[in-house]
Amino acid sequence: MAVQTKRRRDRARLATEQLCLAHAAREDSRTRVTPLRYFTVYGPGQRPDMFIHRVLRAALQGQPLQIYGDGRQRRDFTHVDDALRATIAAPRIDHGQPVFNVGGGSSAVLTAVLDHVERITGAPVP
Repeated sequence: MAVQTKRRRDRARLATEQLCLAHAAREDSRTRVTPLRYFTVYGPGQRPDMFIHRVLRAALQGQPLQIYGDGRQRRDFTHVDDALRATIAAPRIDHGQPVFNVGGGSSAVLTAVLDHVERITGAPVP
């Protein structure tokens, strides 16, 4: 079920990007569009459904964490400050590229994140 929901969200995101770009490409449009694709953003105020928040909650509250797959998947995590800098810079970007990925530039294996959280909190991630 979660995989289907993610696929629907991904398709909706792509459709939204394409609609925005198509509108901006119209001859009578004065709108400029710079779609940004944020990779797993973490930090103060992050969404509670995101991985880092869920892992920390699992460790601190002893709640079981559900991971899809074997945990060897890699994710690029982006601190909220970096996402903010990219958002502020977006209007000044040369529009030679239609979509920009906003990421931290390196990826981490999910099980390594679990290990790191266990070391930081001193609590296992169930």
